[in-house]
Amino acid sequence: MRTATEALDWAEAHPNRDGKTWSQWCQSFIVRALDLDAAGDANVACKASTIAGTNPADAPAGALHWWLNDGETSGHVGISLGGAEVLMTDAPTADQWAGHNTVGVTTVARYNAKQNGYKYVGWSRDMAGQQLKLTAAPKPLPAGKLPKTTTEQDGAPGLVFWARFQLWAARQGYVGPRDGKPGPNTWKAAQLALRQFGYTGPADGKPGVNTYKALQRLAARYGYAGPIDGVPGPNTWRGVARFLNTL
Repeated sequence: MRTATEALDWAEAHPNRDGKTWSQWCQSFIVRALDLDAAGDANVACKASTIAGTNPADAPAGALHWWLNDGETSGHVGISLGGAEVLMTDAPTADQWAGHNTVGVTTVARYNAKQNGYKYVGWSRDMAGQQLKLTAAPKPLPAGKLPKTTTEQDGAPGLVFWARFQLWAARQGYVGPRDGKPGPNTWKAAQLALRQFGYTGPADGKPGVNTYKALQRLAARYGYAGPIDGVPGPNTWRGVARFLNTL
């Protein structure tokens, strides 16, 4: 049995299903990626699993997110990467990895927005009784496989937002992982990048009011119309996200 991180590595190495597309083979993808025993299709497996919660953000990495269609005759399943981030087949087009035949990393909300007749049921710690390998922390996204951040729509920074933030920081010398967990080294590089937006403080990796004011000036170029007060809110993050989605 594999963890979510190991499943990501497996997914990168297997862009096709036996030489063909992964589309409509979500259960097969999850079984292979996590090295589980077969448990029927996603509809059968969902009904045989124990739903632990219905808030996607509570799901630990390695848990499974489940959907059923209106008639509950078919289902869909994806692997939690922590929070609401999900590795799945048939991801929204913008979130699919190039060359991977519908596989990608998205969020529960973005998949729900496809309006394809599937309704989110919740997440489980098992698949049809098979207990999964769970980890508490979100796991790194594969380098070069970052989807668009949904922060542009909801104003709430998450794993993909911060991974893209690290991608931007890499242009100023950040050499750490794009794992969506910004630390001092991420912020040091970001502070260097923010000098062109009026930041004059030290690159100490400790974001404060002046760092956030510069970030708001960047956001203002991408639709943010609020005050430059160093107190970032959802509209600040939406503006920054619009910029990060251009990278």
